[in-house]
Amino acid sequence: MTGKKVVRLCLTSETKGNNHGITVLSDNNPLARCPVSNVRQDGSELTFDIACEGKNSAHASARYLLAPTSFRGRIAMQMGGKNMTMTEVQSGRRTGTCDVNKMPVL
Repeated sequence: MTGKKVVRLCLTSETKGNNHGITVLSDNNPLARCPVSNVRQDGSELTFDIACEGKNSAHASARYLLAPTSFRGRIAMQMGGKNMTMTEVQSGRRTGTCDVNKMPVL
């Protein structure tokens, strides 16, 4: 199944061990609530892992290319005990300054 989803996010510019606010955006995806680890940024490339707790839980690895006014990347996911894999492809562009008080809660 392929679909397109448009979401407004406030991304941070901090590079000290964080994923800049990039996350899984798929509806009803358990990985959206799981912790991020192994965050690495080498120049414009950002990579990180996502792993839910528990036996047979979902996990993923992400790879993004960051630019001053845009980003693009993908998150490769394994859905734990369901023996299912999928990849979420994302791209974004800067649209202006962030007002975190007006951003929707994901």
